[in-house]
This record gives sequence, C-alpha cells and structure tokens, in this order.
Amino acid sequence: MSAATQALLCVGLYSQKAASGAELGPHYGELMMSLLIVDDDARMRSLIRSIVSDLVGPITECGDGIAAEETCQQHRPDWVLMDLTMPRMNGLDATRRILVSNPAARVVIVTANDGQRLRDAATTAGAFAFVSKENLFDLRQIIQPESLSV
Repeated sequence: MSAATQALLCVGLYSQKAASGAELGPHYGELMMSLLIVDDDARMRSLIRSIVSDLVGPITECGDGIAAEETCQQHRPDWVLMDLTMPRMNGLDATRRILVSNPAARVVIVTANDGQRLRDAATTAGAFAFVSKENLFDLRQIIQPESLSV
C-alpha cells in the first residue's frame, strides 16, 4: 500500500472516529483510545483503571460478559480488558461474541487463572493478549496506539 493510500486511510479513520464523538488527545489530530474494563469485582476494575487511565481516553466498565457485549455494541471501544470467570457469560464466550460485531477491538484477557490451556483458549477466541492479574502493570506495555494498526 502506498504512503498516500495509508495517509488517506488514516484521515478517513480519524474523520470517522471524530464524527462519532471520540475524544481528541492533547496533540493536534491525535485520537484518544477508548477502553472497556470487564470484571465482576468492582475493586479489580478500579485497580485496573488506576493502572491504565493515563494511557487512554474514555473508560467504560461492566461486570459480566453479557453487559460487555452490550457495552461494546454501544461504545465500540478500541480495547477491552476481559476477566475470564464472571457470572452470566464468561470472558471467552464474551470475547468471541464481541469480535463478531467489532473485529477491530483488541481484547486482552486479564485473569487470576493462568496456564497454557487457558492461554490457548484465549488465542482461539481471538484475544489480542493474555495478562495475569499478578502482572497488571504488563497492561501498560500492551495498550499502545501502534497495537491498533496490527
């Protein structure tokens, strides 16, 4: 793809996001990334918010997979930080469903349960990354604007 085509695509994306009411960042033309935090523990959502809030613009929260799917349809976040074990719908099922309606979203599984089988299941579901709750600061390395163009 030529540089001119890439520039036109970026302008189109910028215009589409800006027209949708997306927040603009502190630098001219910079769009703030939006984020959804999904965890059934409000204290964990608050902790995650405190770790990543300076990296993103608007942050939305919810407590289960069904609410996550509904929230993603309404807000179309750039990033979704998704717990696995939740009531009503687990994080893997929610990830699959969210990515059907919003394939551009980057879903990061954030869970206390770690293991290769879970990591493989998350990858199969379409997750962008997998972070253990013991290593929440790893989120700061993952949530970057460059990752949205991957």
